[in-house]
Amino acid sequence: MKRAQTRSTVAYHADDLLIAASGNRLIVAGTVGSAASQTARVPVSGFRYHLGIGRLGRRLVRGGVRHVVVLPGEGIAVDPTIATGGDPAIIAVAGKRFYRIDLDPVTGRRVVTPGASTVGSNPLCTPAVASVAVDAVNGAARVADAGSAGPALYYGEYRPNPERSPVHVWRSTDCAATFDPAWTFSDVRHVHGVFADPFDPTAIWVTTGDDDSESAIWRTPDGFRTLEPIVRGGQQARAVDLVFTAEAVYFGSDTPREQNCLYRLDRPSGRVDRQQPVAGSVFWGRATPDGWRVFSTVVEKSTVNTSRYAELWATPPGRDEWRCILRLRKDPFHDKYFDHGQIRFPAGPGEPGAIWITPYAVSGDQRSRKIELALSWENALQGAVQ
Repeated sequence: MKRAQTRSTVAYHADDLLIAASGNRLIVAGTVGSAASQTARVPVSGFRYHLGIGRLGRRLVRGGVRHVVVLPGEGIAVDPTIATGGDPAIIAVAGKRFYRIDLDPVTGRRVVTPGASTVGSNPLCTPAVASVAVDAVNGAARVADAGSAGPALYYGEYRPNPERSPVHVWRSTDCAATFDPAWTFSDVRHVHGVFADPFDPTAIWVTTGDDDSESAIWRTPDGFRTLEPIVRGGQQARAVDLVFTAEAVYFGSDTPREQNCLYRLDRPSGRVDRQQPVAGSVFWGRATPDGWRVFSTVVEKSTVNTSRYAELWATPPGRDEWRCILRLRKDPFHDKYFDHGQIRFPAGPGEPGAIWITPYAVSGDQRSRKIELALSWENALQGAVQ
């Protein structure tokens, strides 16, 4: 990337594609500030739009673009008789609705098409993209054929749900125009996240919470014909985001009731090892293409978790040696109205050796910047945490 900081929020990052959000506006570019960048405006209306213009307003109404997903080769022309050459479709989630953003090959502009409304609030984690087909005869899962309907989009139903009514994993096969239930839970409060496994293309993982019996990490090997708990029970199984390697699945606990920690789930044995205590609940995690793993903590104050700093933890490729490389103090605005202090990551594969972060309700609120991981990790050994 040509720049290491932007006033916009970086929502998606791959080597050759960066998508930033500013309120209800998306900037699509090869690099931040590229002359070839294109802008699309998501038509969010009503009080969420008017109150969500400024940074504090967006926090108050939980407004702006919440998630961005890219569906490679799914782009279509505004005129269906004109082929796009496989330009990717962009799916944005904003104001409790999905929006599809395509490139018009005639005008070169981005065209926004409203899709389905979300069930509950906005999904907590970025919707997952998976291409899994199930054999109708023997139930075996396989990667969907190139000539099939294409990738499916999954998200977890996230709402307060004090009454503990059924919640779902939702699936779309038409680029978020419509969704149908892929799985129904009757014994959890809500679904934290749904994740495609980059090392097992027939596997999809799910995290749920919040009480001890509701907290689990689940896996389906057959496109939600079945769903089995891999880690279950207790607040340490209350995870949000998952980070994958070929050998393991990493997660952090998300609980205000106990000390939070980072964990490693060994794929072959199923063994779970506690690796690193951290100062707060763990919401977000990412892996870089070269194997760095990164998690961030949230300022969610409780009698157990008293820190007023959101922390960024990282470990290098091939090692499990976690170091805190960044601490950002919670700003003075009330958590209940202006959200918990946290450090968010963009969707997408990212780039080797670095990661974009977006501070939220902490120092540097909603101004994304890039962290060079090796340098920050080495500095942390010398006590030079930013």
